[in-house]
Amino acid sequence: HNCGTALMQLLEYEEACRAFRKALDENETPEETRAYLTAVYLSQPEEVFQREAEHAGAGADLVREIIAAAEKAYESAEDVPEDRAGTEKKLKKLRDAYHLEAEE
Repeated sequence: HNCGTALMQLLEYEEACRAFRKALDENETPEETRAYLTAVYLSQPEEVFQREAEHAGAGADLVREIIAAAEKAYESAEDVPEDRAGTEKKLKKLRDAYHLEAEE
């Protein structure tokens, strides 16, 4: 779970999904389910999120909560001062470039 949290902070949502999935497999709790589905929502298409939510037995309330939290985060990202937003864009470009080099 801690690894997944750290990966989320690094915007590594797909890796976070794997870490949270492992944590969920080892300890099926509402917290692990919420963390896993949040990472899925942020990294996968809507149909994958819906399928995983159904598979995890997440109720409609939890699904709405995850979507609302993500939407709120997206809205607050628009309010970030330009210099920070610019820095985050540069960080994403650097991260993407790093991953491309690591794959080669």
